[in-house]
Amino acid sequence: MRMMNDECRMMKYVNCNSWCVMRVLQIVFAIFISLSFIVPVYSAQDNAGSNSGISLRFSPSVRAAAMGDAFTAEARGVSAAYYNPAGLGWTEQKELLLSYQNLVLDVGQGSLGYAHPLSNKSAWAILGQYVNYGSTQRTIVSGTAGAYSGTFSGQDIAVGISYGAKMGNWGYGVTAKILSSEIDNTSATAFAGDIGLRWQADNSPLAFGIAVNNLGTELKYDREAERLPILFRAGASWEAIHKRLIITGDLEKVVDENWSGHAGAEFKLGDMFAFRAGYDGSVEIDNGLTLGAGFKTNGLELDYAFIPFGKVGDNHRVGLNYKF
Repeated sequence: MRMMNDECRMMKYVNCNSWCVMRVLQIVFAIFISLSFIVPVYSAQDNAGSNSGISLRFSPSVRAAAMGDAFTAEARGVSAAYYNPAGLGWTEQKELLLSYQNLVLDVGQGSLGYAHPLSNKSAWAILGQYVNYGSTQRTIVSGTAGAYSGTFSGQDIAVGISYGAKMGNWGYGVTAKILSSEIDNTSATAFAGDIGLRWQADNSPLAFGIAVNNLGTELKYDREAERLPILFRAGASWEAIHKRLIITGDLEKVVDENWSGHAGAEFKLGDMFAFRAGYDGSVEIDNGLTLGAGFKTNGLELDYAFIPFGKVGDNHRVGLNYKF
């Protein structure tokens, strides 16, 4: 009799979990469809200009970059401040993040961030990102001829503050940020925000996330106005083999750009080593494959990501994470 009761309770538990997962999928799908219409309408209010804010397009997480940038449901800690601020509700330790990459034509990009738990259900984070465009020769055109006149440079700096919390199986988060852009003797400033939701039941290997990023004002230079890259992303993550294997997937849409798919995987070899691979559908100049690895000891993690860009050159990213 006791065995039958245990089996009944087990069946109710399984059925309840299945119903919860299906319900979450329905909600996420409904939000996904709604925002896919709302976001383009929001952008269409002003058709002038083009997408700008390059510093908002680079992930601060080298780990996520190695996993194809599919991190909407997996992001916690500092990386949640970039992908989905709702993930801050699952942040358990203080975290310091530092990353850097050298791009083509002497363009450098870096990130510095910090996450701080307020309780076991909420946290805040601050994230700073910059892009330095290096030096470019200035050409003065007179008639049909052109003459060099020194050099000029440019840079973008973005700083954001995020807050996230969870209530039961659901988490929510918001980010407020400011972007400053300088090109030669002109500059522009914009303000933007992110919103996100995340779902994960206790002891569940599945998680779902949804976020809208960079909703805000335009970058207004002397004569031109450029839109920020309004981005919508939704994704899922799955843990297996006692959390040693993580598989992630995202669907992403930037306004005025095509949809892109992202997928990634991480396998932990013991407590110190992790190997990563993924596919980044937003990389159009190569096959989109990504690779990487991580080494962790005493709360300090060193991450590396390799992203090929065809004839443009290979991209190598390095990052440090310290959790305490």
